[in-house]
Amino acid sequence: MKRVFILIALISLIGCSSARENLVKISESDLKNIEAIADASGNLLKAWPMYSGMIKGALHGKMGEFPKDALEAIRKLDLLAREYGNIEGLSKEDLGYSLGLRISLLGSTIKVAIQRYQPDLLEYLPLLFIN
Repeated sequence: MKRVFILIALISLIGCSSARENLVKISESDLKNIEAIADASGNLLKAWPMYSGMIKGALHGKMGEFPKDALEAIRKLDLLAREYGNIEGLSKEDLGYSLGLRISLLGSTIKVAIQRYQPDLLEYLPLLFIN
């Protein structure tokens, strides 16, 4: 019986060691991914003034027809890009926030485009997610 307990204890220790090693590998990979995302976010924010101008030019007199959350995202991205002309001065949180705003803006834009140009598509969209 004593040998069984020793064997169980050894297996547990080996399992914990393996789990720790895997956890460290996962966390190192996660850090590399975060650095790549931060670089991409900075590049996108540097380019934002051009995108902002294109959006405003395309909507010209129709900015009021755009969803309020999308307009707010544009305003905040304009502010971030203007306030932090030097991207190196941004925190990782600010870079993540700017990327989240772009994702939100993209979602709102797609929704408006579908509602305006292909409203029937919204009826069938849930069918894509049924197993």
